[in-house]
Amino acid sequence: FLAALERPEHLIDPALFDTTIPRDYKVTKLPAIVESITQQSGEEHVIAVLRGYAQRTGGKFPAKLGDTAEYATLVSQSGQKLNEDDIALMAYAGALTPFLMSLPKNEHAYLGENARLGDKDKIVFWYHDPKTKTYHAIYADLTAREILAGDVPRPAAKP
Repeated sequence: FLAALERPEHLIDPALFDTTIPRDYKVTKLPAIVESITQQSGEEHVIAVLRGYAQRTGGKFPAKLGDTAEYATLVSQSGQKLNEDDIALMAYAGALTPFLMSLPKNEHAYLGENARLGDKDKIVFWYHDPKTKTYHAIYADLTAREILAGDVPRPAAKP
C-alpha cells in the first residue's frame, strides 16, 4: 500500500483523465432562434411563448405563464422528435423565467388563462418596468403597448 502511495498513477486509471475527442463525437448545432433569444427582451419572450402555445392549442393560452412543465408536456405529446418550433418554444419558456423573476412581486400579472388568441382588447399580461417606471401590457392578439397605471387590470376582490 505504501509503495502505491509513492506512485499514485497505480491508484487511478489515467484513462479517466483522457481529453481526446472520441471519433464518433458529433457537434449539435442549435437552431438560430435559440442563439437570437439572448438579444430579445423579456416582453418578446412572453409574446413568443404565448404565440407558440396558442398555435398548438387552437388559440388557448396556458393556465400559468411561468409553468415550463406545461410547455414541455405540450411539445412532447406527439412522441416525435422535437422540431425547430418545439425547440424555440422551450427556449423562450426557459428565457422567460429570468424575466419574470426580475419583476417585483406585485408589479406584474398573467391574466391569460381563459383568454383566446386574437382578442385585441383583452390584456393577458401586464408588468411595471422598474427601469423606465412605465406599465406595459400584452394583449390576446399578441400586441404590446405601454399603458397608464389606471388602466392596469387588478384582480377582483375576494368575497
